[in-house]
Amino acid sequence: MNQTELRPGVKIKTSIVCARTGLVLLPAGTVLTKEHINNISNREVVIGTREENMREQARIKKVINEINFANIPFGKEQISEKAKQEFNNIQDTAREVYYNKNSWKTSKRIVADIAKNRDLRELIFIANAREVKTVEDNAVNSSIQVASYLNEKEGLSFAEKQSIITATFLSDIGLKEVSDNSTLKNHHINNGNHVSESLKILKQLEPDLTADIVEIVSQHHETLDGQGIPLGIKNINPLAQVVGACYKLNVVISETLSISEILEIFYAYCEKYSPNILKQLFKASFIIPENQRIMIGNRKGAVVQHNHENPDRPIIMVESENDYLGYRYIDLTKDLTSFVKRIS
Repeated sequence: MNQTELRPGVKIKTSIVCARTGLVLLPAGTVLTKEHINNISNREVVIGTREENMREQARIKKVINEINFANIPFGKEQISEKAKQEFNNIQDTAREVYYNKNSWKTSKRIVADIAKNRDLRELIFIANAREVKTVEDNAVNSSIQVASYLNEKEGLSFAEKQSIITATFLSDIGLKEVSDNSTLKNHHINNGNHVSESLKILKQLEPDLTADIVEIVSQHHETLDGQGIPLGIKNINPLAQVVGACYKLNVVISETLSISEILEIFYAYCEKYSPNILKQLFKASFIIPENQRIMIGNRKGAVVQHNHENPDRPIIMVESENDYLGYRYIDLTKDLTSFVKRIS
């Protein structure tokens, strides 16, 4: 056992057992002190009693037996019919509003529902699995991702969250006023006029917008390196960075299979957006769920435990012909040579 993993204040999840006698030295749930660590530092110990390890192996075996390694879309079996219907309603609302702005008053409930939802995981799975083709697609994905990011922030009222998500949902609504092309490939880089048009429309739809929300819409295509549009400013509202990062990255991520490549793309934007914002956004919005079917190289597997701090490095199981049980259990925080790919 690696003794450097034992630190004062750490609460151990499984017992620490003497390797020679099998006696429990420290039971599960113990909060370690310096005295505890000194007492076991010169002993040969193992993690978990025989019973604990048997239970864990049974759990792993149960998960692996329940997995049908078919080539299915990302997260499909984990998504409820209710979540699918909710996502379709959001998508239909976005199309209606972007083509008929008069429908906004009756559509505000959808944004309110997103703001109220404290568990957006299923909607995140659906958003991350699909190809983002149109401005409305991006508005939907970005609104859900920003809402997930806001759920991690302390001290925001419902009204504040609703306003921020409204700004996200409508940030590019002015594009159709300046371009006939509703696809994503051509509009952000070369056309800054849509920002002022979006702001004009948003003020008509939501007359009581706060200064912060106006700033988010005005700056959602600005970047910290001063190369954004339309003004090329460097002093940018943090929430505008969140919205801008979502809008820009959704176009790329929908074309990328490797979770680690997604992370690389995020950090490639470190000069354009705050690294802390990107990290928090990634943690909140790009999740590999537990029991998700994955690929490691050409081997099929599944996520056993999600890693909240480093979403691209979960604990996984993979098929293994060389192991007696037919699978292997890998902690990707320790095996840095393997990279997860989602099945799509």
